[in-house]
Amino acid sequence: MTKNNQTNELTGLLTISRFREVAHQALENTDLRAQGVSFIYLDIENFKNYNEIMGFSAGDEVLQFMAKTIDDEFNGRHVAYFGSDHFVILARNSEALVKTKTIIATLDAKFGQMSVNVKAGIYTLQPDDDIDISVCCDRAKIACDSIKHKYDAGYCFYTNEMGRDLWLRRFIPDQFPTALASGHIKVNFQPIVRALTDDVCGLEALVRWNDPDYGFISPGQFVPVLEQAHLVHKLDIFVIEEVCRAYKYSLVDSNLATVPVSVNLSRLDFSLCDIYEEVERLIKKYDVPKDMLHIEVTETGLNEEGNFLRDGIIKFQENGYQVWMDDFGSGYSSFNVLKDYDFDVLKLDMKFLADFEKNENAHIIIASIVSMAKKLGVRTVTEGVETKEQWEFLKSIGCDMGQGYFFNRPAPLL
Repeated sequence: MTKNNQTNELTGLLTISRFREVAHQALENTDLRAQGVSFIYLDIENFKNYNEIMGFSAGDEVLQFMAKTIDDEFNGRHVAYFGSDHFVILARNSEALVKTKTIIATLDAKFGQMSVNVKAGIYTLQPDDDIDISVCCDRAKIACDSIKHKYDAGYCFYTNEMGRDLWLRRFIPDQFPTALASGHIKVNFQPIVRALTDDVCGLEALVRWNDPDYGFISPGQFVPVLEQAHLVHKLDIFVIEEVCRAYKYSLVDSNLATVPVSVNLSRLDFSLCDIYEEVERLIKKYDVPKDMLHIEVTETGLNEEGNFLRDGIIKFQENGYQVWMDDFGSGYSSFNVLKDYDFDVLKLDMKFLADFEKNENAHIIIASIVSMAKKLGVRTVTEGVETKEQWEFLKSIGCDMGQGYFFNRPAPLL
């Protein structure tokens, strides 16, 4: 609710529309612009949980305390409530950071024990910037959002890289259908090598996106965005079909005819579509034996989805498919997952080998995991193998397979 459409009734601060007006007027002051100004976006983390536990009246008290704290620090100048748990301030550069720290500390002292934390994003307006007030607020919000769930960070300054990331998060879902149809998204294959013989015993299908204008977009960039946009199942079905097509028209005519290919499934595939039926449809269409297609599911997905994903995994296994756990060790509940699931293969996360030459603890951890897996009757693949020394070590501890640049980079079949 508002009073005269200028101030918010609950907090007494400026409304969004009024803030834009006064901020625009302030920025027309050349003396103020010369001093340097910043937009500060404040967000109360865990506020929704606080409301649910303590009640909305208690939540309103937090907002009112927050508003008074901000108002006191900035003497009522250019301070706005943007709704929910969001506040925006236009401040001189000289006072922006120090007062932001004070606000964070004040709220933490009063509500920190109840897991109510304040995050701040700061966008510093450049002297020659001529951009809309809304864009300035958005950039401050982007900086704020970048540190959500990072409990060792209370504030963050906006960078141009954050802007590129935001642009990419919009570009990816918008251009995804065109990229699929135009062949900008392709499937590459990376060999998996058997330790006992040094022979290729499998392939992993890895998707690559090369946009003609933007250039290379890494899976680490586009896969999470497609998950957020609920489009990732379309990508994974595309990959599975490309693998099946390759088996029928390429692999059967090469010396890799008997080598299975593993494909990665997102946890969301199991809710956005009937991924089992999609796989069945495609292997029948291209006449691919079930033992030639292996299913990989990441450990983090297992932690997030629980029983829902378990049913899907069991269905694949009961109907003749191998299911592998990808990126073992990348999450927080690796051993609980092993207790609750029966996997055919564990793929050790490549981070285990990241500082292999310098860190003896890495040797001990990898050897222990491989030994444990053997006792469970589960085979192991270690990702990220880059040197002969690493490969010889993995052989010596009984790791079954390896994958990495030491053997080959991901590449097209032809």
